[in-house]
Amino acid sequence: MPPNLQHHDAWDQDGAGAADTVKTASRPFVHHVSHGQVELDGAYFLSLCAEEGEDGETVSDLVQEVLRRLPDPSVFYAGLTRVGCSLQTLELSKARRVMLTAPALFRAEDVPRVREIDSGVSSVRYTVTLEAGRALRGTQLTDAAALFGLDLRK
Repeated sequence: MPPNLQHHDAWDQDGAGAADTVKTASRPFVHHVSHGQVELDGAYFLSLCAEEGEDGETVSDLVQEVLRRLPDPSVFYAGLTRVGCSLQTLELSKARRVMLTAPALFRAEDVPRVREIDSGVSSVRYTVTLEAGRALRGTQLTDAAALFGLDLRK
């Protein structure tokens, strides 16, 4: 889980022969991305929208839930390490966050992207607006989410 759900953070992980990116924002389906995050073959993109709210959960609560559900939490720990975060750091956050929309899972090829980059450019970041109608549904959603130990049918 990203340490600050308000600031369009990402957490990339590899697992089960696939890769995914988790993006959070305070506006539904609007995320900041780097070119590398949307150029992964066979990748998935999990879109979350949350804001601070007294009825929500702390990041630490969410992390404990993620750890409880994962069959192999080593991938999660590796993801935290990759973004320079630790469980101890996450426990310091007492702000509560409320989900504004249900999580939505997209195939990377359904995420808008810059198609061509001039030579000499080493890093590109931009804002994308995802089309809610392109989110995975039904068995496609169930099968893709299962790759990462997720159940998004709720």
